[in-house]
Amino acid sequence: TGYWTGRTYSYSGDGWSAKQVTSYTYDANGCLQKEEGSHLSTPSGEKDSRWTFTYTWQNGNLNAIKYDFHDEDPDYKPLSITFSYDTEANPFADTSVDPVLLNTHIEYFDELALGFLGRHSAKRLRSITSWDGETTTYTYIYDAKDRISRIDLENRNGEYVNREYAIFTYAQALCVKRRTASKLSAVYISLSPPSYPINPSRRNEKSPSRAIIR
Repeated sequence: TGYWTGRTYSYSGDGWSAKQVTSYTYDANGCLQKEEGSHLSTPSGEKDSRWTFTYTWQNGNLNAIKYDFHDEDPDYKPLSITFSYDTEANPFADTSVDPVLLNTHIEYFDELALGFLGRHSAKRLRSITSWDGETTTYTYIYDAKDRISRIDLENRNGEYVNREYAIFTYAQALCVKRRTASKLSAVYISLSPPSYPINPSRRNEKSPSRAIIR
């Protein structure tokens, strides 16, 4: 399938070393089911940790992710995020990269979005809601050739609301259509600063950087 089944990172410094080992499990359809990892250091200390991420799918779409960091605190509870979709097909379902997942404030999505960790969802992503109630909602704008030309993102958490947008330009005349997706050869994503008023307490945050995917 070409999907990752595991990876290992090794680190070393002055008098210490560490290794991070992660394994990935898929179902028969290539949908990521579980990620299990550990970070162990020598000598053993506070850097040691382990985690389990469980991925739930429904009707060909990633429905939820549960993050369990195995905290020994008796009050600790695993964290979860949920996804919702609209009725349109995901125009990036059959491509190696799903740039929509790259445009989110939630961590741990890069490898999944870049196609290293199994297939993409069948339907077009509508929103992502995290464990603390933070929700990112996506609105899609198409050009005259029925290709996504812009995605508006609204990130809302309580009274805080931040709006951003991603601009898409294409290297070929036919790359991604709304209902009939052909192979994506190149997409250039420009994440621009918020074009609407944002919470003053977060006004000094850095704007998202430009990402280029080939």
